[in-house]
Amino acid sequence: MIPGATINGHRLEEFGCYLSKRKVDLVPVTRDIEVTIPGRPGVYDFRTEHSKRQLTLSLSFVADSRSALQANLRAFARVVDPTQGYIPLIFDDEPDKVYRVKVTQEIATTYLPTIAQFDLTLKMADPFIYAAQPTSVTKAMEPGDHMAVTNAGTASTGMLISISPVADGVVVNPSVTVGAVTVTWTGSIASGQTLHIDTEGYTIDLSGVNAMAGWTGDWPQLAPGDNTLIFQAGVGSSAAQLTVSFTARFV
Repeated sequence: MIPGATINGHRLEEFGCYLSKRKVDLVPVTRDIEVTIPGRPGVYDFRTEHSKRQLTLSLSFVADSRSALQANLRAFARVVDPTQGYIPLIFDDEPDKVYRVKVTQEIATTYLPTIAQFDLTLKMADPFIYAAQPTSVTKAMEPGDHMAVTNAGTASTGMLISISPVADGVVVNPSVTVGAVTVTWTGSIASGQTLHIDTEGYTIDLSGVNAMAGWTGDWPQLAPGDNTLIFQAGVGSSAAQLTVSFTARFV
């Protein structure tokens, strides 16, 4: 047997279930964005993108009686029911990583009197594996200051940038640059307010109120490794407290 797993918050052992084998794609399936140009050999290759990822778990269910076996199978089916959407899967030998999975394909089950075995095929529409815990970095910054943010993942990821004035100040027309990409918001953040810029979900709100009307620029991402965030603000701005929150993800 290989190490077990937790799926949708439930240990496999809760169902008398044991993981005998697992197959996980080393990298997600890819798709090539290309075009054929008549009269030119080969193709014009624009880029390669990640598509979905697939996992296969070989599971064995063991019980003291046939009725107990059937009860465990039905309980497990409810936990992995694909109509509820994507659910978290965590393997025991990598407890700091989360796979977001959904059952796909039919489940052909082999029965013995008190044993059932099948391969559970799972897909990941979002092909990335995520850190189990988010990362958060906070710093009080004057306009022009820099913040170091380390992304421990192996893929770029979006982030939530929260900006609020320090003490009784005000922040006017803030902007944040990561790498060569800048996001700018036109407006004022008063004391007690917080501007949230979500570069993963492409939204901006001011203390919960939609503030997309003030947005210009683009949506910075955190590259794998060390990143430098630069904060700027308009004339008359006070210092601001910036918090950068994100969940590292892995190819």
